[in-house]
Amino acid sequence: MVMEFPTLTSTNDYCKNLLLSLPSFIIHSSLPPLSLVAIRADTQKKGRGQGTNKWISKKGGLYCSFATTITRLESTASLTSSIADLLLRFFNEQYSLRLAKKGINDLFFAGKKLGGVLIERIIRGNELVGVVIGIGINILNPSESFPDYSSITLKEIGIQTTPRKLFYNLIPYIHEFVCEYL
Repeated sequence: MVMEFPTLTSTNDYCKNLLLSLPSFIIHSSLPPLSLVAIRADTQKKGRGQGTNKWISKKGGLYCSFATTITRLESTASLTSSIADLLLRFFNEQYSLRLAKKGINDLFFAGKKLGGVLIERIIRGNELVGVVIGIGINILNPSESFPDYSSITLKEIGIQTTPRKLFYNLIPYIHEFVCEYL
């Protein structure tokens, strides 16, 4: 399922609430798990990154999250790093763009931040009900709109795309990864 919104408080929060609304019998049934729900917003009111970092979410960037009922997860750090690696492959295959990974979740080009990954485990009581994969990519939004760090956009690199087009190109990559992970 794919949903798009003009604005959300946070795409990760939307996915979290979606997962928390699922009855336990769906999560623990013999039915195939919910492989993927993809959410995109043109803007976020309270986008966030790792820890207490904020993600500035003005119009022109890709702000998306994917909800999945993955219930076996060794660590969010390894999943975060794996999704960042997947994004490196995605940008190389789709746009012939070689990015670098900084830490486990940030994507860089020429020493400037292009995007990042935020993984959140969703817990109800003592039960892991799923995982949210959040991705933010600077596309058309001018990099000077990010005062806290040196950043770059796909447009500044010379890649012509839109948040919506990038989102739909990315979905099959995330879907394949999640299906293999399940």
